Amino acid sequence: MNPGTDFAQHRDYKSKVAVRILNNLVMKYINTLKFDELSLYGICYCTLLGIIFSFTRFIEILIPDRHSKDVPGNALFILFIISLIMLVIYHAFSNRRKYLFEKELMLLVVLFNLIFSVISSIAIFHYKNTWLCLFPLLNIIHGSILVLLIRFQIINAKNIADANADRRLVIESTIIITVTFLVSRFYFKQHFLLTYPVCLTINYFIISFINPLFLGVYLRIKK
Repeated sequence: MNPGTDFAQHRDYKSKVAVRILNNLVMKYINTLKFDELSLYGICYCTLLGIIFSFTRFIEILIPDRHSKDVPGNALFILFIISLIMLVIYHAFSNRRKYLFEKELMLLVVLFNLIFSVISSIAIFHYKNTWLCLFPLLNIIHGSILVLLIRFQIINAKNIADANADRRLVIESTIIITVTFLVSRFYFKQHFLLTYPVCLTINYFIISFINPLFLGVYLRIKK
């Protein structure tokens, strides 16, 4: 046997195993990507707060020239986006099952918010240079991955979960996002582009990690 050939075959085998493991990890990550009502609600509620408290700026971005022929089309686009946001918020408080076309509309909401989130997070670096930029940086990485997965139809309407959101968590999420938004926007005078990813990150962290931790402690004490 040729030692050089054996080494090459062993190296190729290790490479194939590494690729297989990486592929399995990626597929597991994709399979766990379920846009549940609570996460969708958090995204849309935060966006709605931004529209309400920065409505004039929001209109200026989408309709820069009010005398343009594109004004009616842009106005319809704004109404369409707001109606999609309200659809997600409605389902967070409703037990009615989601139809396939509603899931497709919700996926459109996810895509719109992800693109907006990535663009706004990139924009914030032009005039902000603080440790808070870590939030939009994480937003850019996570959002870009999800946009690509949706673009290549690896994620589709089937990834919109059917399960209804826990009303208590919806209310808790509403309080967390509202308080974080108001404190960041009006106390610390942060721009909405920075407030948006901060709200979503803090809400996700509390709902996903802090809540289960306190629940586990509570159940142990109760026993």
